[in-house]
Amino acid sequence: MGVAPPYRKLVEIIAKAAGDGGRRTVLIWPASEISLAASAVLTCLADCLAATAIEVVHDGEKFSALSTPIGLRTLLFPAASTVHRPLKDVYADKTTIARCHTQHHVRAIRYADQAGLADYHQALSRVKTLTGRARDGRVYDEFRHPNLDEMVASGPLSGPVPDHGHLLWHARSKTDLRVQSRTGLADDPKAAPYFAFSLRADDAAAARINAAALPLDALLLDLTRRGRARLGLHWRERIRELTAKVEAAHRGIGVVALTDDPWTFDAVRFEALAIETRVRARVERKPCLSEVVFAVDSAVAAPAQETPTQWRGCERIAVEGFGGDLVAEVARLRSLATTATDAGDLRGAEIVRRLIGRLRRAASLPASLGALSDYVTEEMGSAVAAEQVAAYQVNALIADLTEPSSVLSQVAYDDLTASVAKARELRGKVDLATPMSSLVEAAVRKYLGSSSKCLFVFRSDLIAELAYDDLASRLPDLEARIDNGMIHFTDVQGAADIASLPDAERNHFFRMVLVGPTRAQLLGWMAKPWLPKELLILLDLDTIRSTSRDALRLSEYPEFSSLQQRLSLLAQKTREAASRLGGAAINLDSLEAPPEDVEVPLGSVVDMAGPSRTPRDLIEFTLSNDLTVIARPRTRLVSKLPSQALVSYGETEASKVGKGDEICVMGRAFIEKMRPLLNISAVAAEEIRTYHDLVREKFDALMPGQSVSARLRVVSEKMGLPRVEPATIRYWVTLHDEADKALHDVVPHAPRDRETFLRFMAALGLSDGAARRFWAWAVIAQRSVRQRVGAVLYDAYRSILVDPHGADASQLDRLTSVKAVRSAAEQFVATVTARREFRG
Repeated sequence: MGVAPPYRKLVEIIAKAAGDGGRRTVLIWPASEISLAASAVLTCLADCLAATAIEVVHDGEKFSALSTPIGLRTLLFPAASTVHRPLKDVYADKTTIARCHTQHHVRAIRYADQAGLADYHQALSRVKTLTGRARDGRVYDEFRHPNLDEMVASGPLSGPVPDHGHLLWHARSKTDLRVQSRTGLADDPKAAPYFAFSLRADDAAAARINAAALPLDALLLDLTRRGRARLGLHWRERIRELTAKVEAAHRGIGVVALTDDPWTFDAVRFEALAIETRVRARVERKPCLSEVVFAVDSAVAAPAQETPTQWRGCERIAVEGFGGDLVAEVARLRSLATTATDAGDLRGAEIVRRLIGRLRRAASLPASLGALSDYVTEEMGSAVAAEQVAAYQVNALIADLTEPSSVLSQVAYDDLTASVAKARELRGKVDLATPMSSLVEAAVRKYLGSSSKCLFVFRSDLIAELAYDDLASRLPDLEARIDNGMIHFTDVQGAADIASLPDAERNHFFRMVLVGPTRAQLLGWMAKPWLPKELLILLDLDTIRSTSRDALRLSEYPEFSSLQQRLSLLAQKTREAASRLGGAAINLDSLEAPPEDVEVPLGSVVDMAGPSRTPRDLIEFTLSNDLTVIARPRTRLVSKLPSQALVSYGETEASKVGKGDEICVMGRAFIEKMRPLLNISAVAAEEIRTYHDLVREKFDALMPGQSVSARLRVVSEKMGLPRVEPATIRYWVTLHDEADKALHDVVPHAPRDRETFLRFMAALGLSDGAARRFWAWAVIAQRSVRQRVGAVLYDAYRSILVDPHGADASQLDRLTSVKAVRSAAEQFVATVTARREFRG
């Protein structure tokens, strides 16, 4: 493995900016999670590895060494606690690192002015001693090589260096590497030749930036979607202010801004980081230098020999949308937000924007809000339902806007009153039906009798299940079409599962219907290597307009020439749809911010108790990350266990969890994060045939010569109590029809609960370990639109966390995915801050 091409390009850009100074804006697309922190560390490594061979003479003796590196001290803004997370899962080859820094150390120790470099090279030269053995005596792959997060010291711009900011902190904390003797200069923010400083958005105003105290070589600005979210609505002004402040203190510093969409790219280079020069009485503004990089994904490492991507499908695109009263109301509300901002009422402007978001979110539901409330209450309980519906309520926001003391009530009373009345009217309508629900139903009716398979892709598994539940009551033929695989309702990751199938299977899907994707998601779909031949896209008018503008911009960059046909077609079809819906002409040169994406709330309540029609004993846990978990006393939670080396997890009954304990919150956000890391459905497709073959073999070998009914009775007796009827077991062992099906259509014939499944496996003579493996990979992982995906996958991922070896650590590719899940799970660990027992 080597450094992925997008990161190699970023290393070049950062190195040039640090050396030459000046401002640069970078657009990396379609990947949306490129790490500037990783790019900074890779630039430091490249600086050392690029040194030329020299000879050092000491006391008349010649020594082979490497030339002095330049050094690099960067400031990342806006930072967060998660910015270094991608670095922890990428490891550098210890042999290459040790050889390089050993030769550097030969030179550095002979020059008094290179004391910081000497300490840095000495520390990294020691990585050659890593064997994987931790102080607990066990060997772990994670300690065979250093990870990127520990190869450059890091810390806040002001304040002490944290424990995880020191060189080789990960290896030193768990192995004997800790005993080495060093000066520590490479960990000193004032003396280290390589250091990654960070500055949080909330700390920028009070930051003291002094070149004499803390010299810097490059300012790295994260203006991806996540970075802009940390800065808030006025991120352009904040970027201008900080950049001017840093440049004033550090003359000639290089500035690199990373963006991930074309509008932000233009807004930064033409406005936020534009070069201003005063010519007599006027100020001229010129765009800063810019680069465009094509990145299919955000992986730091990639195979040395990459296979060229083949782009297939997406030959025809159709766009349908809705506007009407919602568009007019949103326009009025945006005008009110501008009025509030001009009057200095930033809080009022933010409330108006939140009101716009809730109206657009409600209109984009594929079913009525009443249907959402009923469905979530039935499937997930009243607590989750109350929170889900609250994300669409507008009364509290309207109350804040209309109180007599509010600025808008005083400066725009008539406009506010009219707009609020219309907002209430629109919100009331979605209780019965939404504009999107009409579009979805029309699309389903259109393709219900089609001879080609059709894939409906919703924003989340919950929304997909809601749409199915709502439509099935009105379209009796839909259930049969889903059962025979002609229509699939799924989410984004489910579509990725299908795209990963062999051509012979995925090409059965002739068309795809994208239901309410965000602007970023829709543009990202254009960069998928495989798509069905036909796409139907259902959107609101605001998203249609902003997508048309951005798709055209992207199509004009030569770096994206392989996608030019798709992007141009999308731009054309969205422009035509906007015209049909009565939208104004799209201004392609405007730097006006596009409307915020309509997000589907994941929720802060994780109800593991499930719905119930009768009161029962429950426990509510309040956690340090502001989530709430509701569980029955005997519900088994995943808890974080203390370990001598790696983080470990175990199962603990909820009744035994108390204040101060750490648990892994496996709610919908957890599932959404893990599914791309470990595609359980794809693994299930590989394992399900093996499971069926083994069950058939074991059952046939049971009492040879006896009738099927006799063997069924024997299995029932062996399973013990509670008794399972032979007729039920017959379904589990009747597998002939499944043998000829395509893998993604195979349905597991097995018990639905774990304990019954293990008893069934034991009755057939399978070991407990094999049974647990099949349970994790072949049974619970298989999903359909009528399964509660979150609940089903919860069991699968829980098994992986608490028993990774039992979940199948025998295959290298799967072992890597299991480790990725366990590593990512750390971000979902939270401390119990309060505990409450109640009946509900």
